[in-house]
Amino acid sequence: MQKHRLAATDVFSWCHTYVGQGETPNNDTRLNIRLNGSRAEYRTPPSGIFNKPTLDFSANSFPYRALEPHLIAHAPGSWPRITGPRRVYYIRVRFMNNSLQFRSATEDDSTELALILDVAGRGLPAWGWSQITKQGQSCLELGREQIRTDTSRSLHFENWHVAEFQNKFVGAFYGFSVEDPYPEIDFDTVPECFHPILELEKVASGCWLLQAMAIFPEHRGKGFAGQLLSKAESVAKASGTNRIALQVEEVNKVAFGFYQKNGYVEVDRRPYIPFPGSDDTGDYVLKCKVLA
Repeated sequence: MQKHRLAATDVFSWCHTYVGQGETPNNDTRLNIRLNGSRAEYRTPPSGIFNKPTLDFSANSFPYRALEPHLIAHAPGSWPRITGPRRVYYIRVRFMNNSLQFRSATEDDSTELALILDVAGRGLPAWGWSQITKQGQSCLELGREQIRTDTSRSLHFENWHVAEFQNKFVGAFYGFSVEDPYPEIDFDTVPECFHPILELEKVASGCWLLQAMAIFPEHRGKGFAGQLLSKAESVAKASGTNRIALQVEEVNKVAFGFYQKNGYVEVDRRPYIPFPGSDDTGDYVLKCKVLA
Protein backbone atom coordinates (compact mmCIF):
# COMPACT_ATOMS: atom_id res chain seq x y z
CA MET A 1 0.00 0.00 0.00
CA GLN A 2 1.43 3.38 -1.00
CA LYS A 3 0.84 6.84 0.42
CA HIS A 4 0.74 9.95 -1.75
CA ARG A 5 0.85 13.64 -0.91
CA LEU A 6 -1.95 15.74 -2.38
CA ALA A 7 -1.48 19.20 -3.83
CA ALA A 8 -2.92 21.70 -1.39
CA THR A 9 -3.50 24.25 -4.13
CA ASP A 10 -5.90 22.07 -6.13
CA VAL A 11 -9.62 22.13 -5.54
CA PHE A 12 -9.73 18.52 -6.71
CA SER A 13 -6.77 16.19 -6.27
CA TRP A 14 -6.22 12.53 -6.76
CA CYS A 15 -4.73 9.87 -4.59
CA HIS A 16 -4.59 6.14 -5.02
CA THR A 17 -3.54 2.99 -3.31
CA TYR A 18 -2.94 -0.45 -4.73
CA VAL A 19 -4.38 -3.75 -3.65
CA GLY A 20 -2.53 -6.89 -4.69
CA GLN A 21 -3.72 -9.32 -7.31
CA GLY A 22 -6.75 -11.30 -6.22
CA GLU A 23 -7.13 -9.26 -3.03
CA THR A 24 -10.63 -8.07 -2.17
CA PRO A 25 -11.29 -4.91 -0.15
CA ASN A 26 -12.51 -5.81 3.31
CA ASN A 27 -12.74 -4.35 6.78
CA ASP A 28 -8.94 -4.38 7.07
CA THR A 29 -8.33 -2.48 3.85
CA ARG A 30 -7.22 1.09 4.53
CA LEU A 31 -6.75 4.12 2.39
CA ASN A 32 -4.15 6.56 3.70
CA ILE A 33 -4.09 10.18 2.63
CA ARG A 34 -1.59 12.87 3.53
CA LEU A 35 -2.34 16.54 2.99
CA ASN A 36 -0.17 19.39 4.27
CA GLY A 37 1.30 17.00 6.78
CA SER A 38 -2.12 15.95 8.10
CA ARG A 39 -3.05 12.31 7.84
CA ALA A 40 -6.48 10.77 7.47
CA GLU A 41 -7.29 7.10 7.33
CA TYR A 42 -10.39 5.55 5.86
CA ARG A 43 -11.18 1.94 6.67
CA THR A 44 -13.51 0.44 4.10
CA PRO A 45 -16.72 -1.24 5.25
CA PRO A 46 -17.11 -4.99 4.76
CA SER A 47 -18.94 -4.43 1.49
CA GLY A 48 -15.91 -2.65 0.01
CA ILE A 49 -15.63 0.81 -1.42
CA PHE A 50 -16.81 0.17 -4.93
CA ASN A 51 -20.51 0.24 -4.18
CA LYS A 52 -20.24 3.17 -1.79
CA PRO A 53 -21.23 6.45 -3.48
CA THR A 54 -19.21 8.67 -1.14
CA LEU A 55 -16.45 8.18 1.36
CA ASP A 56 -16.66 10.63 4.22
CA PHE A 57 -13.41 11.50 5.99
CA SER A 58 -15.01 12.74 9.18
CA ALA A 59 -12.14 11.93 11.53
CA ASN A 60 -10.74 14.63 13.79
CA SER A 61 -10.22 17.94 11.96
CA PHE A 62 -9.94 16.36 8.50
CA PRO A 63 -12.43 18.45 6.50
CA TYR A 64 -12.34 16.57 3.23
CA ARG A 65 -14.91 14.42 1.50
CA ALA A 66 -13.87 11.75 -0.94
CA LEU A 67 -16.07 11.46 -4.00
CA GLU A 68 -16.72 9.07 -6.84
CA PRO A 69 -14.67 5.94 -6.18
CA HIS A 70 -13.91 3.92 -9.32
CA LEU A 71 -12.46 0.52 -10.09
CA ILE A 72 -10.21 0.03 -13.08
CA ALA A 73 -8.10 -2.91 -14.22
CA HIS A 74 -4.80 -1.11 -14.56
CA ALA A 75 -3.05 2.08 -13.58
CA PRO A 76 -2.92 5.02 -16.03
CA GLY A 77 0.42 5.39 -17.82
CA SER A 78 1.31 8.45 -15.81
CA TRP A 79 1.27 6.41 -12.63
CA PRO A 80 4.07 4.04 -11.60
CA ARG A 81 4.24 1.00 -13.87
CA ILE A 82 2.69 -2.09 -12.29
CA THR A 83 3.32 -5.62 -13.47
CA GLY A 84 0.37 -7.97 -13.45
CA PRO A 85 -3.31 -7.13 -13.04
CA ARG A 86 -4.11 -5.08 -9.98
CA ARG A 87 -7.12 -3.29 -8.63
CA VAL A 88 -6.62 0.42 -8.21
CA TYR A 89 -8.72 2.64 -5.98
CA TYR A 90 -8.63 6.26 -6.93
CA ILE A 91 -10.62 8.77 -4.97
CA ARG A 92 -11.23 12.39 -5.86
CA VAL A 93 -10.86 14.58 -2.80
CA ARG A 94 -12.61 17.94 -2.53
CA PHE A 95 -11.39 20.55 -0.08
CA MET A 96 -14.10 21.60 2.38
CA ASN A 97 -13.82 24.55 4.74
CA ASN A 98 -15.81 23.70 7.87
CA SER A 99 -15.44 27.11 9.49
CA LEU A 100 -18.64 28.47 10.96
CA GLN A 101 -19.94 31.94 10.26
CA PHE A 102 -21.21 33.86 13.29
CA ARG A 103 -23.71 36.67 13.46
CA SER A 104 -25.89 38.39 16.01
CA ALA A 105 -29.32 36.84 16.28
CA THR A 106 -32.35 38.63 14.90
CA GLU A 107 -36.03 38.50 15.75
CA ASP A 108 -36.52 36.06 12.89
CA ASP A 109 -34.32 33.51 14.71
CA SER A 110 -36.67 33.32 17.72
CA THR A 111 -38.18 29.95 16.80
CA GLU A 112 -34.79 28.26 16.43
CA LEU A 113 -33.49 29.95 19.57
CA ALA A 114 -36.39 28.60 21.64
CA LEU A 115 -35.53 25.09 20.45
CA ILE A 116 -31.80 25.61 21.09
CA LEU A 117 -32.51 26.82 24.62
CA ASP A 118 -34.66 23.80 25.36
CA VAL A 119 -32.05 21.43 23.91
CA ALA A 120 -29.31 23.04 26.00
CA GLY A 121 -31.51 22.90 29.10
CA ARG A 122 -32.46 19.24 28.58
CA GLY A 123 -36.18 20.02 28.59
CA LEU A 124 -36.26 22.25 31.67
CA PRO A 125 -36.97 25.50 29.77
CA ALA A 126 -40.02 23.98 28.06
CA TRP A 127 -41.29 22.67 31.39
CA GLY A 128 -40.84 26.10 32.96
CA TRP A 129 -42.72 27.75 30.12
CA SER A 130 -45.50 25.18 30.45
CA GLN A 131 -46.16 26.39 34.00
CA ILE A 132 -47.16 29.86 32.85
CA THR A 133 -48.86 29.24 29.51
CA LYS A 134 -52.40 30.35 28.82
CA GLN A 135 -55.09 27.79 28.11
CA GLY A 136 -54.35 26.09 24.78
CA GLN A 137 -51.00 27.83 24.35
CA SER A 138 -47.90 25.84 23.38
CA CYS A 139 -45.01 26.11 25.81
CA LEU A 140 -42.61 26.64 22.90
CA GLU A 141 -44.84 29.41 21.58
CA LEU A 142 -44.53 31.17 24.92
CA GLY A 143 -40.77 30.65 25.02
CA ARG A 144 -40.45 31.98 21.50
CA GLU A 145 -42.42 35.09 22.44
CA GLN A 146 -40.20 35.71 25.47
CA ILE A 147 -37.11 35.47 23.28
CA ARG A 148 -38.68 37.60 20.56
CA THR A 149 -40.25 40.40 22.62
CA ASP A 150 -39.19 40.46 26.30
CA THR A 151 -36.19 42.79 26.50
CA SER A 152 -36.17 42.50 30.31
CA ARG A 153 -34.99 38.88 30.13
CA SER A 154 -31.44 37.75 29.48
CA LEU A 155 -32.75 35.25 26.93
CA HIS A 156 -33.95 38.03 24.59
CA PHE A 157 -32.72 37.44 21.06
CA GLU A 158 -30.35 40.43 21.17
CA ASN A 159 -28.14 38.49 23.61
CA TRP A 160 -27.73 35.50 21.28
CA HIS A 161 -25.10 34.65 18.70
CA VAL A 162 -26.01 32.34 15.82
CA ALA A 163 -23.64 29.94 14.06
CA GLU A 164 -24.22 29.10 10.41
CA PHE A 165 -22.58 26.79 7.92
CA GLN A 166 -23.28 27.18 4.21
CA ASN A 167 -26.15 29.51 5.12
CA LYS A 168 -27.81 26.92 7.36
CA PHE A 169 -28.60 27.45 11.03
CA VAL A 170 -26.22 25.17 12.97
CA GLY A 171 -26.51 26.28 16.57
CA ALA A 172 -26.39 29.23 18.91
CA PHE A 173 -25.37 30.44 22.34
CA TYR A 174 -26.11 33.25 24.74
CA GLY A 175 -24.71 34.48 28.00
CA PHE A 176 -24.44 37.49 30.26
CA SER A 177 -22.33 39.04 32.99
CA VAL A 178 -23.52 37.87 36.40
CA GLU A 179 -24.15 40.74 38.78
CA ASP A 180 -21.76 41.23 41.68
CA PRO A 181 -23.09 41.49 44.28
CA TYR A 182 -25.77 39.04 43.25
CA PRO A 183 -29.35 40.24 43.86
CA GLU A 184 -31.45 38.63 46.56
CA ILE A 185 -33.96 36.05 45.30
CA ASP A 186 -37.18 34.96 46.97
CA PHE A 187 -36.87 31.22 46.43
CA ASP A 188 -40.46 30.72 47.60
CA THR A 189 -41.58 32.19 44.27
CA VAL A 190 -39.32 29.95 42.16
CA PRO A 191 -40.01 26.28 41.33
CA GLU A 192 -37.71 24.04 43.35
CA CYS A 193 -36.03 22.52 40.28
CA PHE A 194 -34.54 25.94 39.47
CA HIS A 195 -33.03 26.46 42.95
CA PRO A 196 -29.65 24.73 42.34
CA ILE A 197 -29.23 26.62 39.07
CA LEU A 198 -29.77 29.98 40.77
CA GLU A 199 -27.53 29.03 43.68
CA LEU A 200 -24.67 28.21 41.31
CA GLU A 201 -25.35 31.36 39.30
CA LYS A 202 -24.74 33.34 42.49
CA VAL A 203 -21.40 31.57 42.95
CA ALA A 204 -20.49 32.77 39.44
CA SER A 205 -20.94 36.44 40.38
CA GLY A 206 -18.54 38.62 38.40
CA CYS A 207 -18.14 36.03 35.61
CA TRP A 208 -19.58 36.02 32.14
CA LEU A 209 -22.01 33.09 32.30
CA LEU A 210 -22.50 30.93 29.21
CA GLN A 211 -26.14 30.23 29.91
CA ALA A 212 -26.97 28.08 26.88
CA MET A 213 -25.12 26.60 23.93
CA ALA A 214 -26.34 23.87 21.60
CA ILE A 215 -26.09 22.52 18.07
CA PHE A 216 -28.92 20.90 16.15
CA PRO A 217 -28.50 17.09 15.77
CA GLU A 218 -27.84 17.07 12.03
CA HIS A 219 -24.78 19.29 12.53
CA ARG A 220 -23.15 17.43 15.41
CA GLY A 221 -19.94 15.45 15.10
CA LYS A 222 -18.43 17.89 12.61
CA GLY A 223 -16.12 19.85 14.89
CA PHE A 224 -18.51 22.76 15.32
CA ALA A 225 -18.83 22.69 19.13
CA GLY A 226 -15.28 23.88 19.66
CA GLN A 227 -15.86 26.80 17.32
CA LEU A 228 -18.99 27.85 19.22
CA LEU A 229 -17.17 27.67 22.53
CA SER A 230 -14.25 29.68 21.18
CA LYS A 231 -16.65 32.36 19.94
CA ALA A 232 -18.40 32.43 23.32
CA GLU A 233 -15.06 32.96 25.03
CA SER A 234 -14.34 35.86 22.68
CA VAL A 235 -17.70 37.43 23.54
CA ALA A 236 -16.96 36.96 27.24
CA LYS A 237 -13.60 38.73 26.92
CA ALA A 238 -15.20 41.55 24.95
CA SER A 239 -17.60 42.11 27.87
CA GLY A 240 -14.64 43.16 30.01
CA THR A 241 -14.10 40.07 32.14
CA ASN A 242 -11.38 37.45 32.10
CA ARG A 243 -13.54 34.71 33.61
CA ILE A 244 -16.18 32.62 31.91
CA ALA A 245 -18.47 30.19 33.73
CA LEU A 246 -21.07 27.61 32.77
CA GLN A 247 -23.27 24.97 34.33
CA VAL A 248 -23.39 21.41 33.08
CA GLU A 249 -25.24 18.37 34.33
CA GLU A 250 -22.99 15.61 35.61
CA VAL A 251 -25.13 13.05 33.78
CA ASN A 252 -24.37 14.75 30.44
CA LYS A 253 -21.08 12.90 29.95
CA VAL A 254 -20.36 14.25 26.47
CA ALA A 255 -20.74 17.90 27.44
CA PHE A 256 -19.01 17.35 30.79
CA GLY A 257 -15.95 15.87 29.11
CA PHE A 258 -15.97 18.48 26.34
CA TYR A 259 -15.73 21.38 28.77
CA GLN A 260 -13.12 19.63 30.86
CA LYS A 261 -11.02 19.02 27.75
CA ASN A 262 -11.25 22.73 26.93
CA GLY A 263 -9.85 23.88 30.24
CA TYR A 264 -12.94 24.36 32.40
CA VAL A 265 -12.48 23.37 36.02
CA GLU A 266 -15.09 22.58 38.63
CA VAL A 267 -15.83 25.34 41.12
CA ASP A 268 -18.96 24.13 42.88
CA ARG A 269 -21.91 21.77 42.49
CA ARG A 270 -25.46 21.27 43.67
CA PRO A 271 -27.72 18.18 43.63
CA TYR A 272 -29.97 17.96 40.60
CA ILE A 273 -33.66 18.42 41.42
CA PRO A 274 -35.80 16.77 38.72
CA PHE A 275 -38.83 18.38 37.16
CA PRO A 276 -41.87 16.29 36.14
CA GLY A 277 -40.91 14.14 33.16
CA SER A 278 -37.15 14.30 33.77
CA ASP A 279 -35.17 11.18 34.64
CA ASP A 280 -31.78 12.91 35.00
CA THR A 281 -29.76 12.32 38.16
CA GLY A 282 -26.53 13.50 39.75
CA ASP A 283 -25.41 17.11 40.19
CA TYR A 284 -25.35 20.42 38.43
CA VAL A 285 -21.67 21.37 38.18
CA LEU A 286 -20.39 24.93 37.88
CA LYS A 287 -17.23 25.10 35.78
CA CYS A 288 -15.06 28.15 35.19
CA LYS A 289 -12.12 29.13 33.04
CA VAL A 290 -9.72 32.06 33.23
CA LEU A 291 -9.36 33.59 29.79
CA ALA A 292 -5.88 34.53 28.61
